[in-house]
Amino acid sequence: MLKSETENGGEEEEKTPPMSPNLPDMNVLPLAPPVVPKTESPPPVPLHHADPISSLTRFHLLNAAYS
Repeated sequence: MLKSETENGGEEEEKTPPMSPNLPDMNVLPLAPPVVPKTESPPPVPLHHADPISSLTRFHLLNAAYS
C-alpha cells in the first residue's frame, strides 16, 4: 500500500500542479461576467433627450447631402 501510494502519488503530484492552476483559471473565466448584477446598470436614456439632433433630422441631412 505505501509503495503503491508513493509511486503513484509522487508521479501524479508532479503532473497535477501544472494542470491544477490551469483548470481553476478556465472555470473562473466563464463565471466572471455573470457575477456582475444587472441592477447596477443605469436606466436607459431616451436618444431624443441625450441627442441634440434627432434620427429623422440626421436622415434628412444625409438624404440632402447625397441627393
